[in-house]
Amino acid sequence: MIAVALFNARQHRQLLLESGILHVGSIRDESWEVSETSQAFLVVEDPLVPPKQFSLRRDDSSDKAQVELTVYGTSIALSSGRRIHPGQTICLVLPVSFCVGDTQFQVLDSNAKHGLDFGLVSMQSGDGFSRCHQSIQRDSPGPATLAAWFDTLGTLQRFTAGSDELFHLAARAVFNPGGLDGSMILVPFQNGWNVTSSHIPYPDHGIAFREDLVARASSSRSIVYHDADLTDDEVKSEDLHTAVVCPVLDETGAVIAIVYGFRSLHRSNHRRGIRFLEAQFVQVVADTLSAAMIRLKSEAQAARSKVLLEQAFAPGVARQLQFNQQILEARDRVVTVLFADLRGFSAIAEQVGTQGTYELLSDVMDRFSSIIIDLDGVIIDYYGDGVSAFWNAPLDQPEHAVLACQAGLEMLDCLSPLNQSWAARIGCELKVGIGIHTGVARVGNSGSRIRLKYGPRGSTVNLASRLESLTKKTGVPILVSEETANRTAGAFATRRVFRCRLRGSNLRTDVFAIYRKSGETECKSFHAAYDQFLELFESGKLAEALSLLTDLRMDRPDDPLINFLLDEVNQPAKISGAETRIGYPNDLIISNVNIPELWPSEK
Repeated sequence: MIAVALFNARQHRQLLLESGILHVGSIRDESWEVSETSQAFLVVEDPLVPPKQFSLRRDDSSDKAQVELTVYGTSIALSSGRRIHPGQTICLVLPVSFCVGDTQFQVLDSNAKHGLDFGLVSMQSGDGFSRCHQSIQRDSPGPATLAAWFDTLGTLQRFTAGSDELFHLAARAVFNPGGLDGSMILVPFQNGWNVTSSHIPYPDHGIAFREDLVARASSSRSIVYHDADLTDDEVKSEDLHTAVVCPVLDETGAVIAIVYGFRSLHRSNHRRGIRFLEAQFVQVVADTLSAAMIRLKSEAQAARSKVLLEQAFAPGVARQLQFNQQILEARDRVVTVLFADLRGFSAIAEQVGTQGTYELLSDVMDRFSSIIIDLDGVIIDYYGDGVSAFWNAPLDQPEHAVLACQAGLEMLDCLSPLNQSWAARIGCELKVGIGIHTGVARVGNSGSRIRLKYGPRGSTVNLASRLESLTKKTGVPILVSEETANRTAGAFATRRVFRCRLRGSNLRTDVFAIYRKSGETECKSFHAAYDQFLELFESGKLAEALSLLTDLRMDRPDDPLINFLLDEVNQPAKISGAETRIGYPNDLIISNVNIPELWPSEK
């Protein structure tokens, strides 16, 4: 198997070529895709490399490991000084190095035998300290080197930036002050290893890593290095490359990276092998890198968790949930659910266009969301021109119904500044319909670990939505259920609208309008007259109820609820026997003693 490495200022890569052809150039030239299926492409990020530079094919015609090199682009200068010109094809015995443009290439046989491997030593992290005293006495670094080592390790430990910069700093540390000729940080990639960072000051001294040493260190999760005590200067060998290979482990003990440092024998360096303390330093770099990566991962997970939580919960709730996310587990809770929806928004959207619609919705939902969060509510979802929220989960909120109603009233209040900003542009006033209901729901995360969607499910949610829809018919901006009104008694002024059975429920309930006590302007006589109308209507006295409703309309010609009821009830053609059928099928059933259903589904 052939290993091909390349190195330049922009990239450092190494890949394996088991068989077939490797095409190399600055772009993936489709004309190279001939009939052979076993092909690979290596794209070089170097403007001095032609789009179609050369190809390599393993040559098995000799006992020696060699490749067939065909040049298509510029001439190639081998490290031996020989040049290969365009159009030439020659066989090269491995290993071989050459340069094209600003890119250094190294091709070697990954199955080759290495003369210095008798000096390989494996050592688990923390092992080998029985040799430490002896090594220090014989071959101890000087005080300046030790000081530089400690300073570099401290910098790595304090590092707070992303993993790319951390890898670069660790790779540089192995070279300086580590004292080796070059270094790489490798990460698992598909079935091999990818060079994620490296520090190679002298590419002509070597740019490749040994796949077998990396595999050995990874499988054993131990440090592997050529011991300098064994591979000393007296040993005769053509092997120029010695290395120290240290695995980087995550919190589970899995290998997540490799620190690879190497030393090459050349005219400026006559030392072979890795000294014990040098291996120990690289090990500490790997261990520090491991701790830093675990910390960065933990911090990233915490940050993602915080963002997810703060998207849905008030900051105070989000902080508690970071320490105990079991609170988010699904369970039955009594909650108060709110639905809010802008009225006539389709026409507004046509008026202001796509960009204006986006800006308007952003403005409205920012204000609505702030109100919900400030009152410790949880946003369930945004849907078109509406928003839904709920209270009393995941944490207990004894006054959850009051908080929900307060949110609804504040949403109405914020329409005034919104209309001041938008009325001239949209040509009308913004209006909102709000429905609020209190009941039991199943509350939990229906999303995932990646995207949180925490909220309630069940009939309680459906009834709150039906109440919001009912505001369209009645013209009442906020409608709350009887359950909600009972829980907010004394906190707000209420007005019973009628008794009804909402679509999706078999229970009959009183529906209430709700508003602040301080804002109550309606006279007591009107309230009394409306209550009398409800009593007549619900006792089946439709003629008297209709007469009184007509009088109320004369007194309040602009009251949307009175107009709604009068327009619907005053249709004799729809009154038949024990049922009064009034339009709007499937939305509402107003009931009384003698007339069990109004507005049933049309058949």
